[in-house]
Amino acid sequence: MTVKLTHLDKTFWPKERYTKGDVIAYYEKIAPYLVPYLKNRAEVLTASPTGSKAIADNAFPVAIR
Repeated sequence: MTVKLTHLDKTFWPKERYTKGDVIAYYEKIAPYLVPYLKNRAEVLTASPTGSKAIADNAFPVAIR
């Protein structure tokens, strides 16, 4: 299976300057250790076109933010 990766320079975390390419490289690096624990488990990667802050703002009750 071939997956075409695009927009690898897209910033995911501006403060830390992590890009989509950085995240993919990290997943590739830890995959041999992580994948065995994910077998038979559902996983979700939530996309947020407006940035990770939008997810964080809606993920937690106001009292916790």
